[in-house]
Amino acid sequence: MRELVRYTCATCGGALIVNRSEEVFKCPFCGNGFDAAQMHKREILNDAETNMKQMEFNAAKDKFDSILKSEPQDFDALKGIVLCAGKLRSLESFQSMDRIRSCEWTGMVNELTDVKKRAKEEDVPFFTRIGELLVTIEEQTRLQSELTNAENKSKNEIAKQNQTEESGRGLLYFFMFLFILLTLGVFVSGTPVSGIYCGLGCAVLFIIIVVLVKVTGHFGSNSHIKKMYYIRKELIETRKKLDEIENKYDNYYRELLLMDHSGSDKQAPVYSSLQDYSEE
Repeated sequence: MRELVRYTCATCGGALIVNRSEEVFKCPFCGNGFDAAQMHKREILNDAETNMKQMEFNAAKDKFDSILKSEPQDFDALKGIVLCAGKLRSLESFQSMDRIRSCEWTGMVNELTDVKKRAKEEDVPFFTRIGELLVTIEEQTRLQSELTNAENKSKNEIAKQNQTEESGRGLLYFFMFLFILLTLGVFVSGTPVSGIYCGLGCAVLFIIIVVLVKVTGHFGSNSHIKKMYYIRKELIETRKKLDEIENKYDNYYRELLLMDHSGSDKQAPVYSSLQDYSEE
């Protein structure tokens, strides 16, 4: 016993009869005929798709290349070698930007350039759309990098401002402590009058220092506010651009699926285990 392949009619589901002389599969029930070469090609494509799902991309590419030798413009085979070049299991891999970002980028871009020259005119937009998806991912990666840089600038500016405020408070505490020590020292070692004058002088000096620190902090605060304004503006604009580019990618992906007409004009074979009665 060995496994044979049985083909069924796409119209009525009846078992097809092989006509060797005409190289066609004929349906005895509804009269439809199917080209034998097309049926065998569908077998090869199914095997190649299985290879791709199992990440056997070299084996899949060999099968696609075998089809292209006789049909250089076959859409399914051309699409297959593009996906194999990128080490992608199927067209649905484009649903994830992260998945495409980690694929064999250079190989797929090079293959796309060649495939667009070989494809039928009506199929070129499909492969062009794949290229546009790749360009969109590049734009998204660049914007994501800009967003990360802006977020880091925001964190650094906030940390810098906090450090400046801490330094100002530390300076005030230092002079306050010095003022108390001087006043106590004069009262203990000198006359009350000299202590009062010294205390007043230290108080005036302390007030001047406080004013200077506040004025300096005010200008520093204004500078900080301006910087944070531009940083936040950059963050908002970059996030908006990211949303737009991600929506653009989603639209491109949906359009790509609609443009995919793989196997639309071919009947897929049905496999089943049959007994080879000729061996009995």
